[in-house]
Amino acid sequence: MAELLASGRSIDFVLAMIALEAIVLIVLWRKRLCPLRPSSTLLILAPGTCLLLASRAVLSGASWTAVSWLFLVALFIHLVDLRQRWRRESGRLDTASADRSGMTIPALPARLLYKAASTHAFTERGLYLNLGYWPKARTIDEACEAMVELVGQTAGLTSEDEVVDVGFGFAEQDIYWIRRFSPRRIIGVNITPEQVRVARERVRELGLEARIDLREGSATATGLPDACCDVVTAVECAFHFDTRELFFAEAARLLRPGGRLVLADSIPIRVESDPWRHPLRTFLHALVRAALAVPLANVYPREVYAQKLAAAGFESVRVDSIRDQVFPGWRRAVVEDAGLRRRLGPVGWLLRAMPETPMDEGFDYVLAVAYRPRG
Repeated sequence: MAELLASGRSIDFVLAMIALEAIVLIVLWRKRLCPLRPSSTLLILAPGTCLLLASRAVLSGASWTAVSWLFLVALFIHLVDLRQRWRRESGRLDTASADRSGMTIPALPARLLYKAASTHAFTERGLYLNLGYWPKARTIDEACEAMVELVGQTAGLTSEDEVVDVGFGFAEQDIYWIRRFSPRRIIGVNITPEQVRVARERVRELGLEARIDLREGSATATGLPDACCDVVTAVECAFHFDTRELFFAEAARLLRPGGRLVLADSIPIRVESDPWRHPLRTFLHALVRAALAVPLANVYPREVYAQKLAAAGFESVRVDSIRDQVFPGWRRAVVEDAGLRRRLGPVGWLLRAMPETPMDEGFDYVLAVAYRPRG
């Protein structure tokens, strides 16, 4: 760990994460979505960054490591304080936690996260918002399309199916599924007004309004009638839902007997029982979860994921890891594809600065499928 810290790669990542938090905070404050001015974050970030970079040039490895740790501790204390002030003054912002120890940092709700992101998408030609499925893909566009193809194939979509797609983003996957599998109808539910507006315009331009019905609403309370569909999908969004477990119950309510729930989702590989054994790694993971607006209640590994699906009334549950077909290809694209980094804006710089260790050791990517009992 000392060697990793002394190399500066983890510090670069932490600084990039804090810079992104500051940028998002400024955007939200300017849009009147955050009650606090971002001055305190900037006052710590700017001189602290300058001192840290200056010390790298003049200090030895051991001294640099000590200074880096002190700076990390200062940032951690500040972020905990910022979280407490957010909770006192607005009561609207959620938190993400690295574990059950109380090591928490500020986390933006998914609605605000995507409002700040506006209409930025990952792909060059379409408006996909997933990391991609990379076994055969050469570009981010091909990989994102391969991911929704995988979800569609896993769901066994047919022309007889009625589908509810929760967290549809810009509805790129819904358009693809209509053309590829021709389901009878797709109802999309999304909590972000800007995405719903853009997606509706695209569907209208393509003349698909009769088959794709896009609605603004919550994944955990869709407002749709009981047993209204054959398939429920959620492509790389269920980690945002508050909570994922409530969404499982809602999906069970929406599905007809024999219906299928299919998710492409990101979860931790494990949850540390003692986070202070690896405090830097725990801190980095907590930063990632906070930036991705992941509620604490959604932080659990594959075995627990399957148990929660079964507890919601599903059977024939499978939760398969496809992380090796997702993360390496995505990281390679971030490094090699300048267009992708440009489309991602500050997030592209952040991801390029990210060391491989936190993602490789900490996070899983799963393809989950579960069935509502027929009887």
